Amino acid sequence: MGKFNESIRKDPPGQYSLKLKPLSLFLSSKTDKFDSGVFEAAGYKWRLNFYPNSHARNSGAKYIGLGLEIAETESLPAGWQVVINCKMFVYNKVTREYLVFEDVNDADGRRFHAMSDEWVFEQLMLVDTLTSDSIGHNDDDSCVFGVEIRLPKYDIGGETLSLTMNPSDENSIQWKIPSLAALDANVQNFSDVKKIAGRDWKLSIYPRGDERAKKQCLSLFLGLATSLPDDRRVYVEYKLRIRNRHGFEAHEKEGHEWLSKKITKMGFSEFIQLGDLYDDSKGWLYNNSLDVEGEIMIISGSSNLR
Repeated sequence: MGKFNESIRKDPPGQYSLKLKPLSLFLSSKTDKFDSGVFEAAGYKWRLNFYPNSHARNSGAKYIGLGLEIAETESLPAGWQVVINCKMFVYNKVTREYLVFEDVNDADGRRFHAMSDEWVFEQLMLVDTLTSDSIGHNDDDSCVFGVEIRLPKYDIGGETLSLTMNPSDENSIQWKIPSLAALDANVQNFSDVKKIAGRDWKLSIYPRGDERAKKQCLSLFLGLATSLPDDRRVYVEYKLRIRNRHGFEAHEKEGHEWLSKKITKMGFSEFIQLGDLYDDSKGWLYNNSLDVEGEIMIISGSSNLR
């Protein structure tokens, strides 16, 4: 376990708080890290990162970790360095106090630079301790964390980072393609746009595959129809499938992705072999028509902390 000085205080974090809900979904997710939106403190931009699986190397016990990451460093001058000290916080609803952690190995401060842009408090707390109803950190399957940077400027901010399973009654997008042959086989073709979980989505296919598929497979993707802001990423767990005309089980693949302004779609270059797709006995095509679906199973969201 990490070596920390622990203390108790009633005052909330001086700069940023992060509420996670539902906590159980974060702890069972397939990603190693969740990052908050960007917040500003003392003239620099930061993220507070949550690590749901900060395992102990020897015992195998399950821990969570928190990390402070300096953000948007491309705007800083060449050779930049920032020296700070920080405290991490975990709220207790029973005592209405915060458990405060300070890293004993960096009591004099941690130096951030181009080769070291994150300070991770590994193995901060046992998952069993965090989720215990009797101890008090788990508040109806949610938990509040925080960070305080020891710099003279205190810009108060915060957000709630949430995960939603099956985000709406209609969490899937369907695309009935009347004639696959009528699409341009050499470019990406798009479905109509559908709104799910407050965002616009569209399916896209390359009938003869994208560059990675090398004309051996159909390539299928689900993506955002509108760009995300520079400082925001969205985590998605999803499925893509094509329906079978003979009533057999659909052909589907499952994945997860962090979407951003640069990464706007997710899917599979090699979704199905063209030989299988055009085999009439397999039942994927009927008079050259194809039924395609994308399903969003879990998606992250963000709102101002209340």
